Amino acid sequence: MTEKKSEIGAVSHREDSAGPTTSAQCLQPTDKGLDHAWRYFALHAQQRISVFNFFVVLSGIISAGIGAGLQGGKPMAPVVAMLGGLLMLFSFLFFKLDQRGSELVKIAENALASGETACMPNFARVILDEAQRGRAGSQGNDTKLVTWTFGRSFRLIFRIMGAVGAVASVISIYRWIS
Repeated sequence: MTEKKSEIGAVSHREDSAGPTTSAQCLQPTDKGLDHAWRYFALHAQQRISVFNFFVVLSGIISAGIGAGLQGGKPMAPVVAMLGGLLMLFSFLFFKLDQRGSELVKIAENALASGETACMPNFARVILDEAQRGRAGSQGNDTKLVTWTFGRSFRLIFRIMGAVGAVASVISIYRWIS
Protein backbone atom coordinates (compact mmCIF):
# COMPACT_ATOMS: atom_id res chain seq x y z
CA MET A 1 0.00 0.00 0.00
CA THR A 2 1.46 3.37 -0.97
CA GLU A 3 0.45 6.88 -0.02
CA LYS A 4 0.64 9.70 -2.57
CA LYS A 5 0.00 13.40 -2.16
CA SER A 6 -1.83 15.15 -4.95
CA GLU A 7 -0.62 18.49 -6.25
CA ILE A 8 -4.22 19.74 -6.29
CA GLY A 9 -5.21 20.42 -2.71
CA ALA A 10 -4.41 18.11 0.16
CA VAL A 11 -6.12 15.02 -1.20
CA SER A 12 -4.25 11.89 -0.27
CA HIS A 13 -4.49 8.79 -2.45
CA ARG A 14 -4.17 5.28 -1.06
CA GLU A 15 -3.51 2.51 -3.55
CA ASP A 16 -4.20 -1.07 -2.64
CA SER A 17 -5.80 -4.06 -4.33
CA ALA A 18 -9.09 -2.20 -4.60
CA GLY A 19 -7.46 0.63 -6.58
CA PRO A 20 -6.84 4.27 -5.71
CA THR A 21 -9.09 5.79 -3.08
CA THR A 22 -9.20 9.46 -2.23
CA SER A 23 -10.23 10.82 1.14
CA ALA A 24 -12.82 12.91 -0.68
CA GLN A 25 -14.44 9.69 -1.93
CA CYS A 26 -14.67 8.22 1.58
CA LEU A 27 -17.50 10.35 2.93
CA GLN A 28 -19.13 7.37 4.63
CA PRO A 29 -17.64 4.79 6.97
CA THR A 30 -16.69 1.48 5.38
CA ASP A 31 -19.57 -0.34 7.07
CA LYS A 32 -22.02 2.00 5.32
CA GLY A 33 -20.36 1.18 2.01
CA LEU A 34 -20.64 -2.54 2.72
CA ASP A 35 -24.29 -2.08 3.66
CA HIS A 36 -24.93 -0.22 0.39
CA ALA A 37 -23.16 -2.92 -1.63
CA TRP A 38 -25.08 -5.65 0.21
CA ARG A 39 -28.44 -3.97 -0.49
CA TYR A 40 -27.45 -3.56 -4.18
CA PHE A 41 -26.50 -7.25 -4.30
CA ALA A 42 -29.71 -8.37 -2.57
CA LEU A 43 -31.88 -6.26 -4.88
CA HIS A 44 -30.38 -7.57 -8.09
CA ALA A 45 -30.07 -11.18 -6.89
CA GLN A 46 -33.75 -11.17 -5.87
CA GLN A 47 -34.72 -9.50 -9.15
CA ARG A 48 -32.81 -12.15 -11.08
CA ILE A 49 -34.61 -14.97 -9.25
CA SER A 50 -37.99 -13.26 -9.77
CA VAL A 51 -37.37 -12.89 -13.51
CA PHE A 52 -36.41 -16.56 -13.73
CA ASN A 53 -39.51 -17.62 -11.78
CA PHE A 54 -41.67 -15.59 -14.16
CA PHE A 55 -39.98 -17.31 -17.10
CA VAL A 56 -40.67 -20.74 -15.61
CA VAL A 57 -44.37 -19.94 -15.20
CA LEU A 58 -44.68 -18.35 -18.64
CA SER A 59 -42.80 -21.15 -20.42
CA GLY A 60 -44.88 -23.73 -18.55
CA ILE A 61 -48.10 -22.12 -19.80
CA ILE A 62 -46.77 -21.92 -23.37
CA SER A 63 -45.53 -25.53 -23.19
CA ALA A 64 -48.97 -26.67 -22.03
CA GLY A 65 -50.46 -24.86 -25.02
CA ILE A 66 -47.96 -26.54 -27.32
CA GLY A 67 -48.81 -29.96 -25.86
CA ALA A 68 -52.55 -29.37 -26.27
CA GLY A 69 -52.02 -28.06 -29.80
CA LEU A 70 -49.92 -31.06 -30.81
CA GLN A 71 -52.72 -33.34 -29.60
CA GLY A 72 -55.19 -31.29 -31.66
CA GLY A 73 -53.58 -32.43 -34.90
CA LYS A 74 -53.23 -30.62 -38.22
CA PRO A 75 -55.85 -27.87 -37.62
CA MET A 76 -53.83 -26.64 -34.62
CA ALA A 77 -50.45 -26.74 -36.41
CA PRO A 78 -50.26 -22.97 -37.12
CA VAL A 79 -51.05 -22.18 -33.48
CA VAL A 80 -48.39 -24.62 -32.26
CA ALA A 81 -45.85 -23.09 -34.66
CA MET A 82 -46.60 -19.62 -33.27
CA LEU A 83 -46.43 -20.85 -29.68
CA GLY A 84 -43.10 -22.57 -30.42
CA GLY A 85 -41.77 -19.35 -31.94
CA LEU A 86 -43.04 -17.41 -28.93
CA LEU A 87 -41.30 -19.86 -26.58
CA MET A 88 -38.04 -19.43 -28.51
CA LEU A 89 -38.40 -15.63 -28.39
CA PHE A 90 -39.17 -15.58 -24.66
CA SER A 91 -36.26 -17.95 -23.99
CA PHE A 92 -33.90 -15.56 -25.78
CA LEU A 93 -35.32 -12.43 -24.12
CA PHE A 94 -35.21 -13.90 -20.64
CA PHE A 95 -31.71 -15.22 -21.32
CA LYS A 96 -30.61 -11.65 -22.10
CA LEU A 97 -32.40 -10.29 -19.01
CA ASP A 98 -30.66 -12.90 -16.88
CA GLN A 99 -27.33 -12.01 -18.47
CA ARG A 100 -27.79 -8.38 -17.42
CA GLY A 101 -28.92 -9.41 -13.95
CA SER A 102 -25.81 -11.55 -13.64
CA GLU A 103 -23.63 -8.58 -14.56
CA LEU A 104 -25.28 -6.43 -11.89
CA VAL A 105 -24.85 -9.16 -9.28
CA LYS A 106 -21.15 -9.51 -10.24
CA ILE A 107 -20.69 -5.75 -9.80
CA ALA A 108 -22.13 -6.03 -6.29
CA GLU A 109 -19.98 -9.10 -5.53
CA ASN A 110 -16.85 -7.19 -6.57
CA ALA A 111 -17.84 -4.24 -4.36
CA LEU A 112 -18.48 -6.57 -1.43
CA ALA A 113 -15.14 -8.32 -1.97
CA SER A 114 -13.35 -4.94 -1.99
CA GLY A 115 -15.18 -3.92 1.17
CA GLU A 116 -14.27 -7.18 2.84
CA THR A 117 -10.63 -6.66 1.93
CA ALA A 118 -10.73 -3.18 3.44
CA CYS A 119 -12.36 -3.91 6.77
CA MET A 120 -12.91 -7.60 7.48
CA PRO A 121 -10.59 -10.09 9.16
CA ASN A 122 -9.47 -12.97 6.95
CA PHE A 123 -11.85 -15.51 8.50
CA ALA A 124 -14.89 -13.34 7.64
CA ARG A 125 -14.10 -12.74 3.96
CA VAL A 126 -16.74 -15.06 2.53
CA ILE A 127 -17.48 -13.17 -0.71
CA LEU A 128 -13.79 -12.76 -1.53
CA ASP A 129 -13.03 -16.42 -0.74
CA GLU A 130 -15.98 -17.60 -2.84
CA ALA A 131 -14.91 -15.43 -5.79
CA GLN A 132 -11.35 -16.81 -5.62
CA ARG A 133 -12.66 -20.39 -5.39
CA GLY A 134 -14.93 -19.78 -8.39
CA ARG A 135 -12.05 -18.40 -10.48
CA ALA A 136 -9.84 -21.37 -9.56
CA GLY A 137 -12.60 -23.82 -10.55
CA SER A 138 -13.25 -22.08 -13.88
CA GLN A 139 -9.54 -22.29 -14.75
CA GLY A 140 -9.62 -26.06 -14.45
CA ASN A 141 -7.79 -26.29 -11.12
CA ASP A 142 -10.71 -28.12 -9.50
CA THR A 143 -11.33 -30.95 -11.96
CA LYS A 144 -13.02 -33.32 -9.50
CA LEU A 145 -16.04 -31.08 -8.94
CA VAL A 146 -17.49 -28.55 -11.35
CA THR A 147 -19.69 -26.11 -9.50
CA TRP A 148 -23.12 -25.58 -11.02
CA THR A 149 -24.00 -21.96 -10.41
CA PHE A 150 -27.45 -20.43 -10.64
CA GLY A 151 -26.39 -18.80 -13.89
CA ARG A 152 -25.27 -22.06 -15.46
CA SER A 153 -28.51 -23.74 -14.42
CA PHE A 154 -30.62 -20.84 -15.70
CA ARG A 155 -28.81 -20.78 -19.05
CA LEU A 156 -29.34 -24.53 -19.45
CA ILE A 157 -33.07 -24.16 -18.83
CA PHE A 158 -33.31 -21.20 -21.24
CA ARG A 159 -31.58 -23.27 -23.93
CA ILE A 160 -33.73 -26.34 -23.31
CA MET A 161 -36.95 -24.33 -23.49
CA GLY A 162 -35.74 -22.55 -26.64
CA ALA A 163 -34.99 -25.95 -28.19
CA VAL A 164 -38.43 -27.23 -27.15
CA GLY A 165 -39.97 -24.22 -28.90
CA ALA A 166 -37.89 -24.85 -32.03
CA VAL A 167 -38.75 -28.55 -32.16
CA ALA A 168 -42.45 -27.83 -31.60
CA SER A 169 -42.42 -25.25 -34.40
CA VAL A 170 -40.65 -27.58 -36.83
CA ILE A 171 -42.98 -30.48 -36.05
CA SER A 172 -46.10 -28.36 -36.40
CA ILE A 173 -44.93 -26.77 -39.66
CA TYR A 174 -44.14 -30.24 -41.02
CA ARG A 175 -47.63 -31.41 -40.03
CA TRP A 176 -49.20 -28.34 -41.57
CA ILE A 177 -47.51 -28.65 -44.96
CA SER A 178 -47.84 -32.44 -45.29
